[in-house]
Amino acid sequence: MLLSPPNNATGQPTSPFVTWGRSAGASAYRLQLSLSSVFATAVIDDSTITDTSRPAGSLSNNTSYYWRVEARNAGGWSSWSQAWTFTTSPATPGVPTLQSPANGATNQPAILTLIWNTVPGATGYWLQLATSAAFTLIIRNDSLLTATADQVGPLGDSTTHFWRVRARNTGGLSDWSNTWQFTTARVAPPPPAVPALASPPNGAGNQPLSLTLSWNSSSGAAFYHVQLSTTSTFNPPALEDSSLTVTSRDVGPLSNTTAYYWRVRARNSGGASGWTAPWTFTTTAPQRSNLSIHQCHLAVGARCGGERVSAAGFPHDRLCRNRP
Repeated sequence: MLLSPPNNATGQPTSPFVTWGRSAGASAYRLQLSLSSVFATAVIDDSTITDTSRPAGSLSNNTSYYWRVEARNAGGWSSWSQAWTFTTSPATPGVPTLQSPANGATNQPAILTLIWNTVPGATGYWLQLATSAAFTLIIRNDSLLTATADQVGPLGDSTTHFWRVRARNTGGLSDWSNTWQFTTARVAPPPPAVPALASPPNGAGNQPLSLTLSWNSSSGAAFYHVQLSTTSTFNPPALEDSSLTVTSRDVGPLSNTTAYYWRVRARNSGGASGWTAPWTFTTTAPQRSNLSIHQCHLAVGARCGGERVSAAGFPHDRLCRNRP
């Protein structure tokens, strides 16, 4: 009775052992292995076997073989066993060649397709994608691919990735392809939110001519842009500063008794927020000169504060406005 490889087995190694059951009273066995089902030519024809197995040597890949056994003793040879067949595995496939993205490619999207060439005889492929050249930080490891392309992602932005592929079939695995690398593009963040104005309060009056405009921080903001104008359309601006990294701006000196409008927006590498709603404030009125008391000794006909002094008051003290 034949035992192994099983009848009609496929994917068998090219150096198999053939095994059969012991025959009662047998002292030797004869094995025939052939490419022909009628055993017209023999790859193996060995009648010196005393055990119930024999290595079949180095066979060809992807080839069908037929085998049978007979036993003998002092009385002669038995009939042949039934012939069985098996097929060896195909040769290990060749190494794939990577195609896309090109080695060293930059500014790649976060979701992309890795492509390699078809390997003759391959039934599948094994893809590895990593963020380390030694493949110690693997982010994709798929050994069950049957196509020659695989979509990966989303991947981290501004990151260098390394990838390689090997082919497989029932004969085994190829070596890994050369390792290629690509770098994903930098993805801009969303624009920041609109800031909130804080001080001076909207509609504030009697403000000093030098003051500080302040607002709340905006999440994600890298810079702030402030405009100050005497018109609600901000045309023209009296002050414009788009390089601020803090949430305040000193302004002044401003004009007396003047209404000012101001607004702020935030920005980062992803763009600028909308402007805040404009706020307004009014500066203080100019101060009047102080009065002081001093004696004015006025001659008849002299003027004090624009009033002519009569002789009746000469000499006398008056309250006069300081004059230069």
